[in-house]
Amino acid sequence: MAEIPLDALVPHGNGPVASVYLVTGGRTAVLKVYPQPLDRRTYNAVEIEQAKLAGLRSAASIVRVEALDELPDRRTGLRMEFCPQSLPDLVANGPLPIGDVVVLGQILSSVLAEAHDTGLVHGGVTPANVLERPSGQPALADFGVALRLRFPRDLMADAAFTAPEVLRDGELSEQADVYGLGAVLYLALTGQSPFPARTGESADGVVLRVLRETPPEVSGRDVPPALSGLLQRMMAKDPDARPEAVTVLREFEQLLTAEPVEDDLDFDDFSDELAAGRNVPVATAPPKPVVQKAKKKTSSRSRARDC
Repeated sequence: MAEIPLDALVPHGNGPVASVYLVTGGRTAVLKVYPQPLDRRTYNAVEIEQAKLAGLRSAASIVRVEALDELPDRRTGLRMEFCPQSLPDLVANGPLPIGDVVVLGQILSSVLAEAHDTGLVHGGVTPANVLERPSGQPALADFGVALRLRFPRDLMADAAFTAPEVLRDGELSEQADVYGLGAVLYLALTGQSPFPARTGESADGVVLRVLRETPPEVSGRDVPPALSGLLQRMMAKDPDARPEAVTVLREFEQLLTAEPVEDDLDFDDFSDELAAGRNVPVATAPPKPVVQKAKKKTSSRSRARDC
C-alpha cells in the first residue's frame, strides 16, 4: 500500500472517538484516525479480529480494515473502503420498504450469527455502522471490541440503540449485538429510534427509558406480526430472553419465504446482494493488516487533528 501524504487527507467527520478522513488520489478510501497510537496488545487483537472476519462466508457484507496506517505524529489510522451512505441517510426521507427491512435483517443477522459462532462480538451495532456501498449492497462496519476497549466511547449519543446492560455495566456481548440489530431494524422499519428523544428531554432521560420501558410495538403499514414480534424479542430487557443471532437469521429466512401480506414485499434493492452473500467462499488465506508510515511533509500545515 502506498504511503499517505498528509495533504491527501480530507476531513470527513468526527465520531465519538476517532476523526474520519477521506484519502484522495486514486481509489477513495476512508481513514479513521484514533487520538493515540495503538499499543502492541491492541494492534495484535485488531489483527486477529480482522483475520477472522476475512475468513467468514459473509465477509462480503462486512466493511473490514484494509490496513493500519501510522501518521507522522504516530497516531494510528484504520484504512477502509468508502461507503457513501449509512442507514440514517437512507431513512432520512422515511422508512424503508418492509421487504428491504426483511432482507437487511437477513444479511446482518447472517453476519452476526457467523461471527458469534467464531467467538467474535461486534460491540457497537448502531445505525451509523450499517452502510451502503455504491453498488447498493448493505454492509456492517466497525466490527470488533479491541478498539472499543482501548478507546471507550460515550454511550449517550447512541443510547436509544444500546442494550440496557451495556448502559449499566459496559458489557459487550453477543446478546447486546442482537439488541443493537433489533434497534437498527426498528429505525429502518419506522424511520425513528425505539426511544426517540422527547421535547425537552435530556440524554439521561433517554437512558432511563431504555433501562425501564419496552419500545412501542411496530404495527401498521402491513408489517407482518412475525417481524414485529421478532424485533420485540430482540430488544428484550433481559439479555437471556433475546434470541441468539442464528435464531434471528432463521426467522428472517422464514419471513423471506413467507407469502407477502397486503404490501408487496419488494426485495429489488438488496436481492442481488443477498444472493451473492449466500455464495461467498471462505477465504483460505485472509490478509493481515499492515502498518504503513505516512510520508511526512516539510510544510507544517496538516489537516489531521486530534479528537
